[in-house]
Amino acid sequence: MRFLLSAAAAILAAVLPLSAPAQDYPTRSVKIIVTLAPGGTADILARLLAEKLSSAWGQPVVVENRPGASGMIGAEAVAKADPDGYTLLMGYNAEIAINPSIFRSMSYDPRKAFTPVTKAVAVVVGRRRDREAVAHEHPQRGGDGGDREPARQRPEARFAQAGRERIHS
Repeated sequence: MRFLLSAAAAILAAVLPLSAPAQDYPTRSVKIIVTLAPGGTADILARLLAEKLSSAWGQPVVVENRPGASGMIGAEAVAKADPDGYTLLMGYNAEIAINPSIFRSMSYDPRKAFTPVTKAVAVVVGRRRDREAVAHEHPQRGGDGGDREPARQRPEARFAQAGRERIHS
């Protein structure tokens, strides 16, 4: 939880300067679309951010989860939204950097569809041998977004290095 609060503080430090009183933005509610399932780190960070931005801006900031297709469902919704700054994307590197190289066709071009606002969080936690020990001792159970999800590829590699098979539910 301490990590989440620190991450939220870092996000706020980066984003709150955008809420200067002289600006007219926002004049209505803002939507943050999260490309991952509810309850994960991106969802929690988006909700913490939404709460603080809503207080700072005096406008509702709503979080909507649209997971699936390696993040493309949520990213497509943002790409098709009016480019007025009232629909924001909270995802990870798949929607922008990875998917164009592994999918033959996408309904959006990430280089044209999105304008970066801020980097929310980047974290490297733990030593490799510690992660491998955990992977060896505790097979992970849980759903994921599929074989092409970066969030799945990294754990799969760690389990393979530790000589363990990951159990998917």
